[in-house]
Amino acid sequence: MQTTEGWEALSQALELRFQKKLNLEAILLLIGMHEMNIYQKGIKKEVKVDLMHIGLCKLLENDGYYEINHYDEDGWPIYELKKPLPDLSLASQIDFIQSKMVEYFKKIEFIS
Repeated sequence: MQTTEGWEALSQALELRFQKKLNLEAILLLIGMHEMNIYQKGIKKEVKVDLMHIGLCKLLENDGYYEINHYDEDGWPIYELKKPLPDLSLASQIDFIQSKMVEYFKKIEFIS
């Protein structure tokens, strides 16, 4: 299955880059940090949660699930849910998010 192969390639590339295996939450955080151009250590937990939310919304934006409604006074995007998310089992949710992560990292040319 292409998604599985893509996920394995992404997982390996990220592990090589960061010298450790990243879980889904860490990858969402990484996407949020990339989107917000935040590349620092020691980020507060509340900010990490916000960055993970931005990461998830960014992954689902291309399929029309989320859209940026506006930016707050600090320049952070405020996303709005535009259509219901698919009703999936937990395993299917993970597969879905992993496939969106693969698409994202291909788009930014981190993997091919």
